[in-house]
Amino acid sequence: HITYVNRRGEQMLGRARGELIGRYILDAFPEGAGSMIHKVFERARAAHTAAEFESLYLPGQRWFDIRGYPAEDGGLTVYFRDITKRKHAEEALSLQARMLDTVRQAVIGVGVDGVIFYWNRAAEDLLGWRGEEVIGKSTVAVMHPESSQGSDRKLQHWTAGDGPSDVVDPDVVGQSG
Repeated sequence: HITYVNRRGEQMLGRARGELIGRYILDAFPEGAGSMIHKVFERARAAHTAAEFESLYLPGQRWFDIRGYPAEDGGLTVYFRDITKRKHAEEALSLQARMLDTVRQAVIGVGVDGVIFYWNRAAEDLLGWRGEEVIGKSTVAVMHPESSQGSDRKLQHWTAGDGPSDVVDPDVVGQSG
């Protein structure tokens, strides 16, 4: 049975705590019967273990980060956060990454600190490094290991706000040299 609902819970669920407290969860939310949330929490309750997961709640079309912990009475204490905005942002980034992977030109994402954060398949084919090998590394270390001192100076010039036009080297070196 539901024993407590805070104000934020009322807002996310669209229900007043007075109409929820004291009710069995599936009486209050019959649409949840058989859902992933229901199944995970039933297993956790029966095994007296914690459960942490993310789930889409279809009736409200909202994503939740859900955590349940065993309670002394044999039930679960449940905490949840609405993560819908984060999930939508992740979906948009995933779509963009898939689209960039279909481009037949090398696309390399580099932050203002000179660290590579994206490397598409065409960059892998052209330069010989897999994304996993270079993402998180400095472009200096990857592209110009033999001249890192000069490239470091150019990168500092660029990050100081002087723009990339005069600092981008036209010769990009692949893994094989």
